[in-house]
Amino acid sequence: IIAILGSLAAGTIAFFVGRIKAAKEHSIETLAVRQELSQRLGELLGLQELSLMLSDSLELDRIVDEVVGHVRSFVDADGVLLALADEDNGDAMHVASADGSLSDLIGQNITQTDAGLLGQAQTEKHIAVSHIEDGMSCEMIAGSGVRTCAAAPLEAHGTSSGVLAVVRDHQTPFTPEDLRQLSTVATHAAIALQNAKFFDLIRTGKEQWEATFDSLANGIAVIDDENTIRRANRALAEMVSQPITGIIGDDICSTVMGESPELEEHFERERGEMNPEPFCQQTELHDLTLRISASPMPGVGDGWLVVQIEDVTERTAMEAQLIQSEKMAAVGQLVSGVAHDLNNPITAIAGLADFLLSQESTPEHDKDHIEMIHQQSERAAHIVRNLLTFARKDPVETGKADLNDITQRALDLIHHEMKLTEVELEVNLEEDLPVVRGDRYELQRVVLNLLTNAVQALSNNSPEQPRVVSLSTVSRKDSVSLLVTDTGPGIDRELLPQIFLPFVTTKAPGEGTGLGLSIAYRIMQAHEGSIAAESGPGGGTTFTVSLPLREPADEEPVLAKRQQSDSSSVSQQKGSILVVDDPAVQQAIRMLFSKDGHAVDATRDASQALALLADNYYDLIIAEATSTDSMGRQFADALSNDRPDLVAKTIFITADVRKDTEEWLQELDCTFLRKPFDPNELRAAAVKILGS
Repeated sequence: IIAILGSLAAGTIAFFVGRIKAAKEHSIETLAVRQELSQRLGELLGLQELSLMLSDSLELDRIVDEVVGHVRSFVDADGVLLALADEDNGDAMHVASADGSLSDLIGQNITQTDAGLLGQAQTEKHIAVSHIEDGMSCEMIAGSGVRTCAAAPLEAHGTSSGVLAVVRDHQTPFTPEDLRQLSTVATHAAIALQNAKFFDLIRTGKEQWEATFDSLANGIAVIDDENTIRRANRALAEMVSQPITGIIGDDICSTVMGESPELEEHFERERGEMNPEPFCQQTELHDLTLRISASPMPGVGDGWLVVQIEDVTERTAMEAQLIQSEKMAAVGQLVSGVAHDLNNPITAIAGLADFLLSQESTPEHDKDHIEMIHQQSERAAHIVRNLLTFARKDPVETGKADLNDITQRALDLIHHEMKLTEVELEVNLEEDLPVVRGDRYELQRVVLNLLTNAVQALSNNSPEQPRVVSLSTVSRKDSVSLLVTDTGPGIDRELLPQIFLPFVTTKAPGEGTGLGLSIAYRIMQAHEGSIAAESGPGGGTTFTVSLPLREPADEEPVLAKRQQSDSSSVSQQKGSILVVDDPAVQQAIRMLFSKDGHAVDATRDASQALALLADNYYDLIIAEATSTDSMGRQFADALSNDRPDLVAKTIFITADVRKDTEEWLQELDCTFLRKPFDPNELRAAAVKILGS
């Protein structure tokens, strides 16, 4: 029994000892599990904290600093480094952030040949580990030796962002747990870095797009299917004189054009893919001429359009001015030819009428009729002279010109007429107006024409309507201007674009030739200035004359050379005269000089004229000369080449207004007159030659 009891006691003790030993081993295992579980929870909490921090920021610099700080906290390391790949050269890197023993490497560039362990991790796309014992070291990058190093590539979405590395200065290698945690952090960091780069790319693109959108000179708007402005740029806001926020949500038609069914129809046609021509129209709402085009905006919404609005006010005005200039040039050529053909008969009519009036044998009862013929021929000559002024492009006689003085002198000339027609005058001339360069006589002609037109326009006003002419001068940055405004009935909108064309007039038939404004236009064009007309719907017209500011020349204007000879009777110097011209002009000149006792021979043929000169002596030669006419040119060239002694005693008369004819005559260094000429003017030129 004692043996059995002893055996049972020994078994029982062994059993309990075993149980106690097993329980102790289980407790140790449980503690290890708990410790591992606690470590895993710590890692998860750390990763969660890192994820929250990374997701909370899309700034690249902050992300790299957060990653480096997290790794240093959770991995037993003496130094942490994060190198980012170069976007232009994927094989190169630069240290974006570092901590601990590696903090001195921040900002260092790493080339492919200097990459070391970092380059290995980036190239092989997995964690690279190096552990050197016995006091040796490995190169993390060229020139940077460490005892223990682990580098993990930052890979996400198939793109490498760089490398995350940790180092230890002692011999303890990194455990698998360390490497696993480093790899996990590297994966999270790579995703965050890629998101930051994508966001930065999108933000940069958005900023560039918005900057481009706002910097465009043309107005741009995005409108929905109801023509509501959803987005607009700065140019459009400035065009309609409102802030950008003030037009968002407004109807584009009413904002830009006011009520415009035509523009609404244009947008509908665009939505219907009919590709209409750009809409171009003047808007009274903003006093602009706008060119509007639109195109569908796919991927946003049905009926959404991108609208481009271009301010073409200045371009339209320039195009209109160019068309006007081309019209004027064409009419000038026509006028030149017509004036040339009219000059000879007008010269003959005026000369013969003057001759008949000077004859004592002319019956008195016929002189009234002849006087009427003479007056009407003078009127025709005046019209032709205006035509010639319009057609010729003479150089401007430039000199100092004071627009205030020119205006005042023109007022002195028309003051009496304004007083008779009871026109009230308002004058506001700017003091110290800059002096410009120009022909003051031609400019005075322009001002006088505008004043005369204003007075005539006011004559149609009823007694209760005001009759006021306002004049004002103003200086601008690069020009000086004169504004002439009247309170007359105004000019029809349809007629306004044609007002500077020849023969266009608002006056009743017989009251004007329609050449005044066209001549004024030509004068201002020769001065490199401008003249414009503006008439309001309620009546009244404003003409604006502008001259460019240029440094005045020191010299006074050189007046055109005129015949200043004594116009006493040519009969005091009797002589023989040869006339080479049209038969009708021959007759007029023959009568003009024959009555004073001169012997006059006449011919139309240049060869016959040269033959007469070879056989006879003449004290005076009067010949038609035109550079493009074979007869006139042949005779003049023959005199110049073969008988230069006769050039000084020759008066050339020309009906041609072309510039090359005048230049040709000036080269001959001779006396010349333009048709239709005044008989007294021809007499004065003859006196000078015969008297010498």
